[in-house]
Amino acid sequence: MPIGGPGAPVSLINAIDGHSTGGGSVTLTQIVTAGGGGSSSFDPGSGGPATSSLTRSKTGLGGFSGLDLTTSAIAGSGGDHIGAIGSMEPGSDSMSLSDATNDTGRTAASASSTGGGGGNGYFGSDGAKGGKAQGTAKATASGPANSSRAVVFANGGAGGSIGTGSVNNQGGEGGGATATVTSISAGSGSPFATTLASGGNGGGIFSTGTGSGGPGGAGLTNGTISNAGSTPVTMTLNAVGGIGGPGVGTGNHGGTGGAATTLASGSSSGGGTVTVNAGQTGGAGGTAASGATAGAGASSSITNQASGSTAGLLQLNQSAIGGAGGEANGGAGVTAGLAGNASSALTTNNPGGGPLSGNPTATGGIGGRGLGGMHGAKGGNATSAFTLTNPANANGNANATGGAGGASFGGNAGDGGSVGVSLSTVTSSSGGAVSASATITGGAGGTVSSGGGNAGAGSGPSLTDQVDAASTGAVSLQQTVRGGSGGFSTSGSPGAAGGASSTLNRTKASASLITIVEASGGNGGGKNFATGS
Repeated sequence: MPIGGPGAPVSLINAIDGHSTGGGSVTLTQIVTAGGGGSSSFDPGSGGPATSSLTRSKTGLGGFSGLDLTTSAIAGSGGDHIGAIGSMEPGSDSMSLSDATNDTGRTAASASSTGGGGGNGYFGSDGAKGGKAQGTAKATASGPANSSRAVVFANGGAGGSIGTGSVNNQGGEGGGATATVTSISAGSGSPFATTLASGGNGGGIFSTGTGSGGPGGAGLTNGTISNAGSTPVTMTLNAVGGIGGPGVGTGNHGGTGGAATTLASGSSSGGGTVTVNAGQTGGAGGTAASGATAGAGASSSITNQASGSTAGLLQLNQSAIGGAGGEANGGAGVTAGLAGNASSALTTNNPGGGPLSGNPTATGGIGGRGLGGMHGAKGGNATSAFTLTNPANANGNANATGGAGGASFGGNAGDGGSVGVSLSTVTSSSGGAVSASATITGGAGGTVSSGGGNAGAGSGPSLTDQVDAASTGAVSLQQTVRGGSGGFSTSGSPGAAGGASSTLNRTKASASLITIVEASGGNGGGKNFATGS
């Protein structure tokens, strides 16, 4: 039996170095790319794994102004499988690590990692799974006033697709991606950290094959950041699930979107302002054609995944976005993909004793579009809430926005997603000024761009006594509700506007009390045709 040759593996570990004692900086870059596997009708070759790891510590060098490390690892793809006999070959994994320590100047570490793509399948073979990607960066500025910067990008390998001669086969799952980051300024320097972990897209269908799309890979990121001075500390971490692969043919389906998870923590022992941004977005569902069902977008739920501590201001921003539903394109039985829902909840305090700002945000995914006479899907729902307890001043802001309904070309469009905020409270145990606000916006109805279908209705949200605060100091409460707008149509009915209602009744024994309620209905849908209302 023919056997495909394996791709060459590549591994570099601490392969480069550099020094400067005359006031310059040292920049070191280490990049590896592994080989792809060969195709075969029986046993395709494996892709080569890729490893790039670089750890360098520069201490006691007079006049040394900075250390910058960059690593990159790209794994090889699995070979294509041509035929139903034998095994598939997944993409290989990649690992990239950058670890920099410097006691004199600034310190920066950057890592990039890309998993290998899964092998494609032909003539009865499925697509193979994409390879995993792992990226890690750690920057430690151990000097008295030096900044640190750590950056990671991790991308899972795409799942293998289905090609010519494959009937009702399965696309490969996208590879997972993990990004881990640490940024430490041991003195008064200002640290910074950011990541993006993106799951690989699921394998789909190309040429004349039929089958189901592979699910998107998961994205996962986590990190910590700190300093000992009064300068700002800033971290922004994001994870994104991979997109599901497209499905073609009756009884098949588009792949589901991949999950996303983010966990972030920051601190300052010197009382600096600490800002932690933790975001995660579910992967979009795969498209569908010729009788298949479109894939669902991944829901996203983030709960207490941003944290920190400082004697200064602690700002925690936590965001969840649902994945969009997959698009449906013509053919009996084709159904647009469901949108992912989103929820964001934050219960926390500031252990360092400083002021606290907690801001959870949730946005529902967009409903799948309908083409060729298919209906659009409803937008995803969104909910948000907070519970903040702090000695000093504190404010909470909950935001939730429903996903837009899926548009349609020839069918009915989807309605907007619903929204809500659970009871959200702020408490100051030492008489600090406190404020609690909630803003919700109903999802907009989808638009019909051609044919006689009806446009989607906007969502009509309502809030009653969903914010509260307790303190002997100043108390401020606000509830804002916005209805979703109706979608536009051509010769069918336009979408109805969503109403809005906001009611708030509170009695306090505080130094002052301010309550603000706002409600605004959405806009009614319009028509792009001469008849009808």
